[in-house]
Amino acid sequence: MEYQQLGFRLPESTARRFRSALALAGETMQDILERAVMEYIKREEKKAAFRR
Repeated sequence: MEYQQLGFRLPESTARRFRSALALAGETMQDILERAVMEYIKREEKKAAFRR
């Protein structure tokens, strides 16, 4: 399960609810991770620009 690869341990019932909520929202774990990474990169770039 992908959550365990990320270091999360979710009970199966919670994981099932989480997956169905994501499916209703039309998002996958991959979408969420990609957005989080992009936001992190943007923040780091802003910090770097501020230091210059």
